Amino acid sequence: MKAWVLHNSGDFRFEEIPEPTSRSGEILVKVKCAGICSSDIPRVFSTGARHYPLVPGHEFSGETGDGRRVGVFPLLPCFKCESCERGYYETCPDYGYKQEVIYD
Repeated sequence: MKAWVLHNSGDFRFEEIPEPTSRSGEILVKVKCAGICSSDIPRVFSTGARHYPLVPGHEFSGETGDGRRVGVFPLLPCFKCESCERGYYETCPDYGYKQEVIYD
C-alpha cells in the first residue's frame, strides 16, 4: 500500500509500505478518513517524533473486517487516575501512546 512516511523532521516520502496485519487481541481497521492534528505539524516540520518511520494522522476513522464503522481514540489512558475511574479517558493527565510503529 502507499503512504506518506516521515523518516525525520521535514523528510516526508511517498512510498510503498507493508499491508498491516492484526495480532491476537487486536482489530485491524481499514482507514477511511484521517485528520491532521495540530500536534502533527511540529512533528513533521520542526520538533520531530519519538520514533521513525512514522505515518502521521493519528485521528482517524474506518471500518473493521466485519463491517463495523469505528472512530479511534489514539491515546492509552493510565486507567488509575480519577478521570479514568470515572470513564473520562480523554482527560487522563498521564496518557501514553503505543510505542511500536503501526502503519494504518
